[in-house]
Amino acid sequence: MTTGDWYKDENFWRQWGHDWELREYGEHIHGKGDLIPNTCDRIVSQKDTSPQAKQSLDECEALLSEHKRWPDRMNQSIDADNWIQCKLSWLKFKLGKSDTRLYRSQNNITRDPYISFYAACAVNGEWKKIQGSKIPIHLFTPSVWSWKKYLDTGKDKYLKRCRFWNQAPTKHEYVKRLRELQEIAIQEKM
Repeated sequence: MTTGDWYKDENFWRQWGHDWELREYGEHIHGKGDLIPNTCDRIVSQKDTSPQAKQSLDECEALLSEHKRWPDRMNQSIDADNWIQCKLSWLKFKLGKSDTRLYRSQNNITRDPYISFYAACAVNGEWKKIQGSKIPIHLFTPSVWSWKKYLDTGKDKYLKRCRFWNQAPTKHEYVKRLRELQEIAIQEKM
C-alpha cells in the first residue's frame, strides 16, 4: 500500500498513513481519528446497503454510544488520555520543547462522526438507529440541532431552520462536506 490508499480494517475504512503523522506523532495513525466519518462517508458515497455496510453501521453505533472515535484495539501509546493532555502536548511541540506530540484522545468526540453516521443510516433506511441515538448537547449548533429534530420528527419547521443556518458562508471544506451529508439525509427522509 502507498500513502493515502484506503483499506478495510474489519468493518471500518481506514487510510494508509502519511509521512506527516510520523513527524508529528512518531507513529502512523492510519486515519483512526476519522474512522466513523470515513467509514460512513464510503457507505454514503457508494450507496452501500449491503449486509457488511449494516455491520459497519452497527459497530459505528456502538462506538458512538460509548463516545469513542475508534475501538480499543486501535489504541496506541501516542494517544492522549484526555483533551487537556492533548493540548499541553501540542503546545510543547509547537514551542519546540518536544520532537513529537500526542494524538487526540479516543473520547475526544466531535459532531462529524454523528452527522456522517446519520447520513449513512438514512441511506440504509436505518431510521431507528437515528431516532435511538443522541448527539451530546455540547456538540449542538443551531443547524445540527434543527437537522436532528427534522430527522426525528419529519416536521417542516425544523427543516427550514436547518437550511436557514446552513446557508451561512463557510470557507472550510469539512463544513461543506458535513452540510452535504446533512442534505443527503434530508433527501432520504423526504
